[in-house]
Amino acid sequence: IQPQQKDAFLEMLTHNPNVSDVSSQPMVRGRIAKINGVDVEKTRIEADAKWAVESDRGFTYSALPPANSPVAEGTWWPADYTGAPLGSLDRKLARGMGVHIGDRITVNVLSKEIEVTIASLRDINYISFQINFALILSPGALDGIPATWIATARVAGDKNEAVLIRDIARSTPNVSTVRVKDSIDQITEMVSHIAFALRLCALVTLVSGVLVLASALAATLDARVYDMVVLKVLGARKADIIKMFLSEWLLLASVTALIACVLGCGGAWLILKRLDWVQFEVLPGAIFTTVALALAFVTMTGFVIHTRIFNTRASSVLRNE
Repeated sequence: IQPQQKDAFLEMLTHNPNVSDVSSQPMVRGRIAKINGVDVEKTRIEADAKWAVESDRGFTYSALPPANSPVAEGTWWPADYTGAPLGSLDRKLARGMGVHIGDRITVNVLSKEIEVTIASLRDINYISFQINFALILSPGALDGIPATWIATARVAGDKNEAVLIRDIARSTPNVSTVRVKDSIDQITEMVSHIAFALRLCALVTLVSGVLVLASALAATLDARVYDMVVLKVLGARKADIIKMFLSEWLLLASVTALIACVLGCGGAWLILKRLDWVQFEVLPGAIFTTVALALAFVTMTGFVIHTRIFNTRASSVLRNE
């Protein structure tokens, strides 16, 4: 959106009853050229942060901190600040670039180099599909550089959205309209396929683990026959023997499930900590359901495997000893 079009354009959006959450920001295009006076090509930057220095980036300026990316470290400049250029950087990006509060970043905008001192670091949620800038400059830092404006808005209903896009094309044909919903639908479909694959892998892993436990129980049948005979000779009833075996199977399955929960949650936490933009959350319901089903399956499997043993007569075994 051109500067001379901004006011009329935003007024059109705000007066539309089907439009809400209107947000706008000025933007200039440029590159991050230096970090603490050293060219970015000669600076060690982590792989997940190289996207910020390998191509042009959008920069903006603001007197107030954005509501959708709170300051995590440092302090925001005063609303009436007029001093040397300051900047607020994405905290994850700063970590990948090895930048801290007080360090300097030089941006090149239209061949003009602007050295910015990092005053704060922010936590940015890029998947919110709101306006987010990795680097925000203080007011006055981009004076004399022509800027365009970008805006986002939420429209109620596909029909109203189509009407709004048509109206924008008629009134401001130079403004490009992007339907974020299409991107969200594609991402949702992709994530649903990934989630299904993960659930399938988890199910196969769970079934494999339970079968291993069942195999371990089956491998001790001969020893179980001898133990049962000794218990019967010592006066144990069939019900007592079954209770003893059930207790052993439940203990085996419980210890295995506990170890699996600790290792699974620990591994998930490490993976999500590396991703950083996905929050780790323990789901007690899912854990309890999985453990309960595993306990029930192992117990039933052990009982079925040992049914023949429970009905074995002690005399038939002792005769062969």
